[in-house]
Amino acid sequence: MATGPKGSPAPALPTTGRRGGHRPGAGRPPSLTLSARQVKSMLAKAKERAKATGKDVDDILLDIIYSQESVSPRDQLAAIKLWKDYTMARISEGGETDKFLGPQIYLPEPMPDPAKVLQIRKGKST
Repeated sequence: MATGPKGSPAPALPTTGRRGGHRPGAGRPPSLTLSARQVKSMLAKAKERAKATGKDVDDILLDIIYSQESVSPRDQLAAIKLWKDYTMARISEGGETDKFLGPQIYLPEPMPDPAKVLQIRKGKST
């Protein structure tokens, strides 16, 4: 045991934010979340089915939207909603659209300067 003043600890090495050290490729491989894994498998199955049937998911949705006889109006509306939700761009607030709308807060009209004397009535001055 040393009995004198302690020196400063060794400087910490910069971390890379990953586990496993500083060597490239060290540590556990990145894992997919459950939802990312599900989406990946759904896309693979959709690709296989599109190859087998010759129709993409978009083609099937459009068939449902434009069919007149075999599909109920409720199903047509659901297909239209799906199509619109995923093909139209979402407009977010505070972006480029708000720059063209102008200011949202309007300031009141400026009050007259109280230091200036204003003549209220015209008449005889005494």
